[in-house]
Amino acid sequence: MKTLKVFVSSLFNEMMLERDILHRQVSALIAEKLGKNDDITVLFVDLR
Repeated sequence: MKTLKVFVSSLFNEMMLERDILHRQVSALIAEKLGKNDDITVLFVDLR
């Protein structure tokens, strides 16, 4: 099994909305597209 790790990091308060959008919306789309393949696990890591 393969794991795709997506790291999101920003210490700027101005980027909070963008991080939240990435986490909720974009990550769900990527997981949906790539997660259909049983050999790939998508892991999203927020480093804030």
